[in-house]
Amino acid sequence: MYSGIGLEEGEIVDMRVYPVPADQRLELEWSSHNIMISLQVHDASGKLLLQKDISSNESETINVSSYPTGMYILRMTDEFGNISHRKFTIRH
Repeated sequence: MYSGIGLEEGEIVDMRVYPVPADQRLELEWSSHNIMISLQVHDASGKLLLQKDISSNESETINVSSYPTGMYILRMTDEFGNISHRKFTIRH
């Protein structure tokens, strides 16, 4: 399942976020090869819960088991300044 707010010019394309809703883990996949990605997870109020830099991967798993049920926003920024946002929910 693809989840997103919509693509805008300069976004990281072909980003897949699943499962939605998530329970224990959130899986991320994207098509950008061998670049640095900065990943952030924010809760619905905008509070930063996770910040992580990822290099040379095309996938990442986030442990969300400790996050309460609710709506979250994933923000990914690549080394060229392209930004993508995805909404996802957690349901335990």
